[in-house]
Amino acid sequence: MFLLLGHGYWGKNIARTFNKELYAICESNHSIHPQLKELYPHAIIYDNFDLALNDVNIKAVLIATKAATHFDFAKKAIVTGKHVWIEKPACTSLTEINELIVLSENMGVKVFVDHIMCHDSTIQHIKENIDFGEPLYFESYRLHQGLFQPDVDVLYDLAIHDLSIIDFLFPNQKLISKTEIKNYHVNILSDHAIINLKFESGFRATITCSWVSPIKQRQIFIAGSKLLLNYLDGRCNVLNIDKPIDENFSFENCKNGIELKIKQMPGLEMAKQAFINGIANNDNMISDIYQARRIQKWLE
Repeated sequence: MFLLLGHGYWGKNIARTFNKELYAICESNHSIHPQLKELYPHAIIYDNFDLALNDVNIKAVLIATKAATHFDFAKKAIVTGKHVWIEKPACTSLTEINELIVLSENMGVKVFVDHIMCHDSTIQHIKENIDFGEPLYFESYRLHQGLFQPDVDVLYDLAIHDLSIIDFLFPNQKLISKTEIKNYHVNILSDHAIINLKFESGFRATITCSWVSPIKQRQIFIAGSKLLLNYLDGRCNVLNIDKPIDENFSFENCKNGIELKIKQMPGLEMAKQAFINGIANNDNMISDIYQARRIQKWLE
């Protein structure tokens, strides 16, 4: 039995995805309650989270509120013994994440974090089928006009997607240095940023993200010792390399370029199934609170 907390921008998508599996929705905006009752007549509508948590039929809480509220809401849910789904970013500090980890372990509940790109069909295919050899370089562009967030900057809103992809595709990378360039055009929160990461293995990453771009762009380049990959809005091209990359390297050293043909499944649906399986079977989840902690360490 699932309780959705928040029916705003992304909460609407979660509600549509869980739909019949929603037992209840908690929404403080009373003006949309009639709409919620029409869309989800099978669901109980609450306006008070503490009251909703007293319902013994609720086994898990789906938190889709502002980032700054995630910690408090998740903590309340965990201490009542409920599993938790949190939209990204999980929290706004490492201290908060660590506290949720301790609480969840003590209570024996799962905390899933919706790093949705880890459940993207193309990213999943890359993980399962592509051998980069030694990973060398990751570069991404995640650009958009808006949506400005009121409580976190563009790194926490957009770059976190690419950080989760790096953690998923290339696990156990130890960060040794980081540089950030942040730009402010609207308010005190950076709306355009570049983050450079250097890892102990020699692997490096550069992520560019923006809320003030005139275009929407989702593009990733990955270079490994065996192949090069270009991911653009779900389409993925791979070039094999027939010699090591050095100062004499050129595209003449690339061969057998192909475009991967991958059946696309809704990422949110895949995330839902991962969460349900994690609860029902005690399966390890790709994007959980432990992944959120690893990413938070890179951000702080």
